[in-house]
Amino acid sequence: MKDTVVARLQVLWNRARAPGRLVLVAALPAGVIGAVLSLSSATGPRYFERAPPEPSPWVLGEATAARPGTCQIAARVLEDGHGIADAPLRLARVTAEGSVEVWTSRTAASGAHRFIDLPQGTYHLSALVDGHPPAGAPELRCTGAAERAFVDLPLSSAVAEGAVLLEVALSSAGGRALPGAELAIAQDLDGRSAIAGVARVPAGADGRIAVKLAPGSYTVLAQAPNHEAARRTITLRADEPSNHARIALAPAPRIRGAVVDENGAPIGGALVSLGAAFDPTARVARVHTEADGSFSLPIRRGQDVTVSARGGGKVARAAFGVLTSPFGLDGVTLVARAGRNVEGMVSKPDGAPWAFGLVRYRVRDLGLTGVEQADGAGRFVLDGMPADADVEVWAEGNATGAWGAQVSTPAGERLALVYVPAAY
Repeated sequence: MKDTVVARLQVLWNRARAPGRLVLVAALPAGVIGAVLSLSSATGPRYFERAPPEPSPWVLGEATAARPGTCQIAARVLEDGHGIADAPLRLARVTAEGSVEVWTSRTAASGAHRFIDLPQGTYHLSALVDGHPPAGAPELRCTGAAERAFVDLPLSSAVAEGAVLLEVALSSAGGRALPGAELAIAQDLDGRSAIAGVARVPAGADGRIAVKLAPGSYTVLAQAPNHEAARRTITLRADEPSNHARIALAPAPRIRGAVVDENGAPIGGALVSLGAAFDPTARVARVHTEADGSFSLPIRRGQDVTVSARGGGKVARAAFGVLTSPFGLDGVTLVARAGRNVEGMVSKPDGAPWAFGLVRYRVRDLGLTGVEQADGAGRFVLDGMPADADVEVWAEGNATGAWGAQVSTPAGERLALVYVPAAY
Protein backbone atom coordinates (compact mmCIF):
# COMPACT_ATOMS: atom_id res chain seq x y z
CA MET A 1 0.00 0.00 0.00
CA LYS A 2 1.31 3.38 -1.02
CA ASP A 3 3.10 5.43 1.62
CA THR A 4 2.62 2.91 4.43
CA VAL A 5 6.09 1.36 4.49
CA VAL A 6 8.42 2.99 6.96
CA ALA A 7 11.63 4.24 5.35
CA ARG A 8 14.51 4.24 7.77
CA LEU A 9 16.81 6.75 6.14
CA GLN A 10 19.05 7.68 9.01
CA VAL A 11 20.25 6.03 12.20
CA LEU A 12 22.40 8.34 14.26
CA TRP A 13 23.31 5.42 16.44
CA ASN A 14 21.20 2.42 17.32
CA ARG A 15 21.27 1.63 20.99
CA ALA A 16 19.35 -1.60 20.50
CA ARG A 17 22.16 -3.13 18.45
CA ALA A 18 25.10 -1.29 20.00
CA PRO A 19 23.99 -0.85 23.61
CA GLY A 20 23.86 2.69 24.88
CA ARG A 21 21.04 5.12 25.21
CA LEU A 22 19.34 7.66 27.44
CA VAL A 23 22.29 9.83 28.35
CA LEU A 24 22.66 12.29 31.18
CA VAL A 25 25.48 14.78 30.93
CA ALA A 26 27.94 15.03 33.81
CA ALA A 27 28.59 18.74 33.53
CA LEU A 28 25.02 19.61 32.57
CA PRO A 29 23.56 22.38 34.77
CA ALA A 30 20.64 21.53 37.02
CA GLY A 31 17.38 21.81 35.15
CA VAL A 32 18.90 20.85 31.82
CA ILE A 33 19.37 17.13 32.54
CA GLY A 34 16.63 15.37 30.66
CA ALA A 35 15.66 18.67 28.99
CA VAL A 36 14.95 16.94 25.71
CA LEU A 37 12.04 15.15 27.33
CA SER A 38 10.82 18.31 29.08
CA LEU A 39 10.56 20.32 25.87
CA SER A 40 6.94 19.30 25.43
CA SER A 41 4.60 22.26 25.25
CA ALA A 42 1.78 22.96 27.65
CA THR A 43 -0.22 20.23 25.93
CA GLY A 44 2.05 17.68 27.62
CA PRO A 45 2.82 14.09 26.58
CA ARG A 46 0.29 12.09 24.61
CA TYR A 47 0.05 8.37 25.10
CA PHE A 48 -0.76 5.95 22.33
CA GLU A 49 -4.33 4.90 21.72
CA ARG A 50 -5.35 1.44 20.62
CA ALA A 51 -7.97 2.45 18.04
CA PRO A 52 -8.54 5.46 15.78
CA PRO A 53 -11.45 7.85 16.34
CA GLU A 54 -14.59 7.18 14.34
CA PRO A 55 -14.81 8.06 11.58
CA SER A 56 -11.06 7.93 11.10
CA PRO A 57 -9.51 10.61 8.86
CA TRP A 58 -6.14 8.79 8.97
CA VAL A 59 -7.20 5.63 7.15
CA LEU A 60 -4.94 4.96 4.16
CA GLY A 61 -6.66 2.19 2.29
CA GLU A 62 -6.86 -1.10 4.14
CA ALA A 63 -5.49 -1.49 7.64
CA THR A 64 -1.73 -1.93 7.74
CA ALA A 65 -0.32 -5.04 9.37
CA ALA A 66 2.48 -4.58 11.88
CA ARG A 67 4.75 -6.84 13.87
CA PRO A 68 3.41 -7.83 17.31
CA GLY A 69 4.69 -5.64 20.13
CA THR A 70 5.33 -2.60 17.93
CA CYS A 71 3.54 0.73 17.65
CA GLN A 72 2.14 2.83 14.82
CA ILE A 73 1.90 6.59 14.36
CA ALA A 74 -0.62 7.91 11.85
CA ALA A 75 -0.23 11.59 10.98
CA ARG A 76 -1.92 14.21 8.81
CA VAL A 77 -0.38 17.49 7.68
CA LEU A 78 -3.06 20.14 7.27
CA GLU A 79 -3.14 23.67 5.86
CA ASP A 80 -6.29 25.65 6.62
CA GLY A 81 -8.01 22.37 7.42
CA HIS A 82 -7.05 20.57 4.21
CA GLY A 83 -4.56 17.71 3.84
CA ILE A 84 -1.21 18.60 2.24
CA ALA A 85 0.21 16.05 -0.20
CA ASP A 86 3.93 15.28 -0.38
CA ALA A 87 4.64 17.04 2.93
CA PRO A 88 7.97 15.95 4.50
CA LEU A 89 7.63 14.20 7.86
CA ARG A 90 10.44 13.49 10.31
CA LEU A 91 9.86 11.04 13.16
CA ALA A 92 12.59 10.76 15.80
CA ARG A 93 12.90 8.30 18.67
CA VAL A 94 14.50 10.47 21.32
CA THR A 95 16.30 10.33 24.61
CA ALA A 96 18.11 12.97 26.66
CA GLU A 97 20.96 12.45 24.19
CA GLY A 98 18.84 13.50 21.22
CA SER A 99 17.51 11.46 18.32
CA VAL A 100 18.73 7.88 18.42
CA GLU A 101 16.73 6.80 15.37
CA VAL A 102 15.10 8.89 12.65
CA TRP A 103 12.52 7.97 10.02
CA THR A 104 11.54 10.34 7.18
CA SER A 105 8.71 10.11 4.69
CA ARG A 106 6.15 12.17 2.77
CA THR A 107 2.41 12.32 3.03
CA ALA A 108 -0.01 10.78 0.52
CA ALA A 109 -2.50 12.80 -1.53
CA SER A 110 -4.81 12.95 1.49
CA GLY A 111 -2.05 14.55 3.58
CA ALA A 112 -1.72 11.41 5.71
CA HIS A 113 1.04 8.92 6.40
CA ARG A 114 1.42 5.97 8.77
CA PHE A 115 4.69 4.90 10.41
CA ILE A 116 4.55 1.24 11.43
CA ASP A 117 6.69 -1.30 13.29
CA LEU A 118 8.01 1.28 15.76
CA PRO A 119 9.98 0.02 18.77
CA GLN A 120 9.32 1.12 22.34
CA GLY A 121 10.42 4.61 23.18
CA THR A 122 9.58 8.30 23.20
CA TYR A 123 8.88 10.01 19.88
CA HIS A 124 8.89 13.53 18.46
CA LEU A 125 7.10 14.01 15.14
CA SER A 126 7.69 17.08 12.94
CA ALA A 127 6.38 18.35 9.62
CA LEU A 128 9.13 20.30 7.83
CA VAL A 129 7.41 21.92 4.85
CA ASP A 130 9.30 24.51 2.80
CA GLY A 131 7.91 28.02 3.21
CA HIS A 132 6.18 27.16 6.49
CA PRO A 133 7.29 27.14 10.13
CA PRO A 134 7.86 23.57 11.36
CA ALA A 135 4.89 21.87 12.96
CA GLY A 136 5.45 19.64 15.97
CA ALA A 137 3.30 17.04 17.70
CA PRO A 138 2.97 16.48 21.44
CA GLU A 139 5.46 13.97 22.77
CA LEU A 140 4.41 10.38 22.07
CA ARG A 141 5.40 7.39 24.19
CA CYS A 142 5.22 3.83 22.94
CA THR A 143 5.23 0.96 25.45
CA GLY A 144 5.30 -1.69 22.74
CA ALA A 145 1.80 -3.04 23.35
CA ALA A 146 0.58 -2.85 19.74
CA GLU A 147 -0.56 0.75 20.28
CA ARG A 148 -1.44 3.41 17.73
CA ALA A 149 -1.35 7.20 17.84
CA PHE A 150 -3.24 9.65 15.62
CA VAL A 151 -1.83 13.13 15.17
CA ASP A 152 -2.71 16.27 13.21
CA LEU A 153 0.10 18.68 12.27
CA PRO A 154 -1.50 21.97 11.23
CA LEU A 155 0.28 24.52 9.03
CA SER A 156 -0.88 28.09 8.46
CA SER A 157 -0.43 30.25 5.36
CA ALA A 158 -0.94 33.39 7.45
CA VAL A 159 1.87 32.44 9.81
CA ALA A 160 4.18 31.59 6.90
CA GLU A 161 3.74 35.05 5.39
CA GLY A 162 4.83 36.82 8.60
CA ALA A 163 7.50 34.34 9.70
CA VAL A 164 10.96 35.35 10.90
CA LEU A 165 14.07 33.52 9.68
CA LEU A 166 16.03 31.93 12.53
CA GLU A 167 19.58 30.90 11.62
CA VAL A 168 21.55 28.86 14.15
CA ALA A 169 25.14 27.68 13.77
CA LEU A 170 25.92 24.61 15.90
CA SER A 171 29.54 23.68 16.52
CA SER A 172 31.87 22.04 18.99
CA ALA A 173 33.71 24.15 21.53
CA GLY A 174 36.62 24.19 19.06
CA GLY A 175 34.47 25.51 16.21
CA ARG A 176 34.07 22.24 14.26
CA ALA A 177 30.76 21.26 12.69
CA LEU A 178 28.97 18.46 14.57
CA PRO A 179 27.68 15.44 12.62
CA GLY A 180 24.17 14.51 13.72
CA ALA A 181 23.49 17.87 15.38
CA GLU A 182 19.88 18.99 15.66
CA LEU A 183 17.71 21.66 17.23
CA ALA A 184 14.57 20.84 19.21
CA ILE A 185 12.15 23.78 19.21
CA ALA A 186 9.17 24.24 21.54
CA GLN A 187 6.88 26.91 22.95
CA ASP A 188 5.05 27.04 26.27
CA LEU A 189 2.10 28.65 24.58
CA ASP A 190 -1.31 27.57 23.34
CA GLY A 191 -1.81 30.29 20.71
CA ARG A 192 -2.93 29.60 17.15
CA SER A 193 0.56 30.05 15.74
CA ALA A 194 2.39 28.18 18.53
CA ILE A 195 4.21 24.92 17.96
CA ALA A 196 1.94 22.28 19.46
CA GLY A 197 4.75 20.05 20.69
CA VAL A 198 8.41 19.66 19.84
CA ALA A 199 9.72 20.25 16.33
CA ARG A 200 13.14 18.72 15.65
CA VAL A 201 15.17 20.23 12.82
CA PRO A 202 18.43 18.54 11.73
CA ALA A 203 21.53 20.60 11.02
CA GLY A 204 23.28 20.45 7.68
CA ALA A 205 26.76 19.07 7.17
CA ASP A 206 28.13 22.50 8.09
CA GLY A 207 26.21 22.52 11.40
CA ARG A 208 23.83 25.25 10.27
CA ILE A 209 20.06 25.35 10.63
CA ALA A 210 17.75 27.85 8.94
CA VAL A 211 14.08 27.74 9.85
CA LYS A 212 11.18 30.17 9.59
CA LEU A 213 9.10 30.71 12.74
CA ALA A 214 6.25 32.95 13.76
CA PRO A 215 7.27 35.91 15.95
CA GLY A 216 7.41 34.96 19.61
CA SER A 217 9.53 33.36 22.31
CA TYR A 218 10.96 29.86 21.81
CA THR A 219 12.85 27.35 23.89
CA VAL A 220 15.49 25.58 21.82
CA LEU A 221 17.64 22.62 22.77
CA ALA A 222 20.80 22.06 20.72
CA GLN A 223 22.09 18.49 20.74
CA ALA A 224 24.77 16.42 19.07
CA PRO A 225 26.19 12.93 19.70
CA ASN A 226 28.85 12.82 22.43
CA HIS A 227 28.30 16.45 23.42
CA GLU A 228 26.48 18.25 26.19
CA ALA A 229 23.09 19.67 25.32
CA ALA A 230 22.64 23.46 25.38
CA ARG A 231 19.32 25.09 26.12
CA ARG A 232 18.48 28.63 25.06
CA THR A 233 15.50 30.99 24.98
CA ILE A 234 15.24 32.89 21.71
CA THR A 235 12.79 35.72 21.03
CA LEU A 236 11.86 36.55 17.44
CA ARG A 237 10.43 39.99 16.74
CA ALA A 238 7.99 40.79 13.97
CA ASP A 239 9.94 43.93 13.01
CA GLU A 240 13.18 41.99 12.47
CA PRO A 241 13.28 39.78 9.34
CA SER A 242 15.92 37.43 10.75
CA ASN A 243 17.70 36.35 13.91
CA HIS A 244 21.17 34.77 14.06
CA ALA A 245 22.59 32.65 16.89
CA ARG A 246 25.70 30.58 17.53
CA ILE A 247 25.69 27.68 19.97
CA ALA A 248 28.89 25.80 20.89
CA LEU A 249 28.53 22.39 22.52
CA ALA A 250 31.13 20.98 24.90
CA PRO A 251 32.32 17.35 24.54
CA ALA A 252 30.78 14.86 26.95
CA PRO A 253 32.19 11.31 27.08
CA ARG A 254 29.75 8.62 28.19
CA ILE A 255 29.59 5.03 29.30
CA ARG A 256 27.09 3.01 27.28
CA GLY A 257 25.97 -0.53 27.84
CA ALA A 258 23.16 -2.84 28.88
CA VAL A 259 21.85 -4.52 32.02
CA VAL A 260 20.98 -8.22 31.65
CA ASP A 261 20.22 -11.12 33.96
CA GLU A 262 22.26 -14.31 34.34
CA ASN A 263 20.62 -15.75 31.21
CA GLY A 264 21.43 -12.71 29.10
CA ALA A 265 17.83 -11.40 29.05
CA PRO A 266 17.64 -7.59 29.16
CA ILE A 267 16.28 -5.88 32.27
CA GLY A 268 14.19 -2.87 31.35
CA GLY A 269 13.50 -0.10 33.85
CA ALA A 270 16.55 -0.88 35.99
CA LEU A 271 18.06 2.07 37.85
CA VAL A 272 21.69 2.58 36.81
CA SER A 273 23.90 4.88 38.86
CA LEU A 274 27.42 6.17 38.51
CA GLY A 275 29.82 6.90 41.34
CA ALA A 276 29.38 7.39 45.06
CA ALA A 277 27.42 10.03 46.95
CA PHE A 278 28.49 10.77 50.52
CA ASP A 279 26.74 14.13 50.69
CA PRO A 280 22.94 13.69 51.13
CA THR A 281 22.38 16.80 48.99
CA ALA A 282 24.72 15.70 46.18
CA ARG A 283 23.32 14.54 42.87
CA VAL A 284 24.83 11.57 41.12
CA ALA A 285 24.30 10.64 37.49
CA ARG A 286 21.60 8.01 37.16
CA VAL A 287 19.15 6.75 34.57
CA HIS A 288 16.65 3.93 34.02
CA THR A 289 17.38 1.37 31.34
CA GLU A 290 15.28 1.13 28.19
CA ALA A 291 13.17 -1.90 27.34
CA ASP A 292 16.18 -3.63 25.80
CA GLY A 293 18.24 -3.04 28.96
CA SER A 294 20.41 -0.34 27.40
CA PHE A 295 21.70 2.69 29.28
CA SER A 296 24.10 5.58 28.87
CA LEU A 297 25.63 7.78 31.56
CA PRO A 298 27.97 10.78 31.56
CA ILE A 299 31.56 10.34 32.66
CA ARG A 300 34.63 12.54 32.59
CA ARG A 301 38.29 11.92 31.91
CA GLY A 302 40.20 11.10 35.07
CA GLN A 303 37.10 9.75 36.81
CA ASP A 304 37.33 6.44 38.67
CA VAL A 305 34.29 4.80 37.06
CA THR A 306 32.02 2.46 39.04
CA VAL A 307 28.56 1.61 37.73
CA SER A 308 25.77 -0.16 39.58
CA ALA A 309 22.26 -1.20 38.58
CA ARG A 310 19.12 -2.34 40.40
CA GLY A 311 16.00 -3.75 38.79
CA GLY A 312 13.68 -6.74 38.78
CA GLY A 313 14.89 -7.80 42.22
CA LYS A 314 18.45 -8.03 40.93
CA VAL A 315 21.56 -5.94 41.35
CA ALA A 316 24.80 -5.51 39.41
CA ARG A 317 28.04 -3.64 39.93
CA ALA A 318 31.20 -3.16 37.87
CA ALA A 319 34.37 -1.08 38.27
CA PHE A 320 36.22 0.16 35.18
CA GLY A 321 39.05 2.11 36.73
CA VAL A 322 40.16 5.61 35.80
CA LEU A 323 38.87 6.85 32.45
CA THR A 324 41.65 8.00 30.13
CA SER A 325 39.84 8.02 26.78
CA PRO A 326 38.06 11.21 25.67
CA PHE A 327 35.40 9.05 23.99
CA GLY A 328 34.15 7.19 27.05
CA LEU A 329 33.27 3.49 27.21
CA ASP A 330 30.98 1.52 24.88
CA GLY A 331 29.56 -1.99 24.87
CA VAL A 332 29.54 -2.44 28.66
CA THR A 333 27.42 -5.33 29.96
CA LEU A 334 26.23 -5.42 33.58
CA VAL A 335 25.05 -8.88 34.68
CA ALA A 336 22.49 -8.51 37.48
CA ARG A 337 21.95 -11.23 40.06
CA ALA A 338 19.50 -11.66 42.90
CA GLY A 339 20.03 -9.15 45.70
CA ARG A 340 18.83 -9.03 49.28
CA ASN A 341 15.56 -7.56 50.55
CA VAL A 342 15.43 -4.60 52.88
CA GLU A 343 12.11 -4.73 54.74
CA GLY A 344 10.45 -2.49 57.27
CA MET A 345 7.52 -0.45 58.43
CA VAL A 346 6.89 3.28 58.43
CA SER A 347 4.53 4.85 60.97
CA LYS A 348 3.38 8.23 62.22
CA PRO A 349 4.50 9.66 65.59
CA ASP A 350 1.28 8.33 67.19
CA GLY A 351 2.12 4.81 66.06
CA ALA A 352 -0.46 4.60 63.29
CA PRO A 353 0.88 3.25 59.99
CA TRP A 354 1.84 5.82 57.35
CA ALA A 355 -0.30 4.27 54.65
CA PHE A 356 1.09 4.48 51.11
CA GLY A 357 3.87 6.78 52.23
CA LEU A 358 7.03 7.16 50.18
CA VAL A 359 10.27 5.63 51.38
CA ARG A 360 13.62 6.80 50.05
CA TYR A 361 16.72 4.63 49.99
CA ARG A 362 20.39 5.31 49.28
CA VAL A 363 23.50 3.16 48.94
CA ARG A 364 26.26 5.72 49.34
CA ASP A 365 29.14 3.62 48.07
CA LEU A 366 27.34 2.94 44.80
CA GLY A 367 25.38 6.12 44.22
CA LEU A 368 22.14 4.13 44.11
CA THR A 369 19.14 6.08 45.33
CA GLY A 370 15.42 5.99 44.69
CA VAL A 371 11.91 6.05 46.10
CA GLU A 372 9.47 3.22 46.76
CA GLN A 373 5.92 3.31 48.12
CA ALA A 374 4.74 1.54 51.26
CA ASP A 375 1.46 -0.38 51.24
CA GLY A 376 -1.74 0.48 53.10
CA ALA A 377 -0.31 -0.88 56.34
CA GLY A 378 2.90 1.11 56.04
CA ARG A 379 4.99 -1.93 55.10
CA PHE A 380 7.69 -1.73 52.47
CA VAL A 381 10.11 -4.12 50.77
CA LEU A 382 13.14 -2.89 48.83
CA ASP A 383 14.29 -5.83 46.75
CA GLY A 384 17.44 -6.19 44.70
CA MET A 385 19.68 -4.40 47.20
CA PRO A 386 23.43 -5.17 47.29
CA ALA A 387 24.25 -8.04 49.62
CA ASP A 388 27.52 -6.46 50.79
CA ALA A 389 26.59 -2.79 51.32
CA ASP A 390 24.73 -0.68 53.88
CA VAL A 391 21.38 0.72 52.72
CA GLU A 392 20.11 3.95 54.25
CA VAL A 393 16.32 4.32 54.38
CA TRP A 394 14.11 7.18 55.53
CA ALA A 395 10.55 8.43 55.11
CA GLU A 396 10.35 10.86 52.21
CA GLY A 397 9.45 14.33 53.44
CA ASN A 398 10.43 13.45 57.00
CA ALA A 399 11.41 16.47 59.10
CA THR A 400 14.89 15.04 59.69
CA GLY A 401 15.34 13.94 56.08
CA ALA A 402 18.37 11.83 55.20
CA TRP A 403 20.12 12.81 58.41
CA GLY A 404 17.61 10.72 60.34
CA ALA A 405 17.87 7.64 58.13
CA GLN A 406 18.03 4.13 59.51
CA VAL A 407 20.63 1.77 58.12
CA SER A 408 20.11 -1.80 57.00
CA THR A 409 23.46 -3.59 57.15
CA PRO A 410 24.29 -6.73 55.16
CA ALA A 411 23.00 -8.68 58.14
CA GLY A 412 19.55 -7.56 57.06
CA GLU A 413 17.91 -5.92 60.09
CA ARG A 414 14.23 -5.04 59.82
CA LEU A 415 13.68 -1.28 59.88
CA ALA A 416 11.07 0.73 61.76
CA LEU A 417 10.77 4.25 60.34
CA VAL A 418 8.80 7.14 61.77
CA TYR A 419 7.39 9.85 59.53
CA VAL A 420 7.49 13.25 61.26
CA PRO A 421 6.04 16.05 59.13
CA ALA A 422 8.05 19.22 58.92
CA ALA A 423 6.87 22.07 61.15
CA TYR A 424 6.61 25.53 59.65
